Amino acid sequence: MDSIRHHANMVNEITGNHNGAEFVARRDWDKITRRRASIEKARKVLGYEPKMKMKEGIKRTYDWIMENRGRYRSQH
Repeated sequence: MDSIRHHANMVNEITGNHNGAEFVARRDWDKITRRRASIEKARKVLGYEPKMKMKEGIKRTYDWIMENRGRYRSQH
């Protein structure tokens, strides 16, 4: 199972962020201590099958954002 730290490091690698990730204390209202996504459950319940690996999806999303960022600049 991949951790939040693993995914944060993956995003940092893809985006060229060398500052790392800061992990802070849980907020008062955040009562859930563990979250587990299950691709097996998604396959069984929804018939979902991923089309690409997580890293490729993050890279493609980042590339799209960078190519289109001018379209979403604030008008204020």
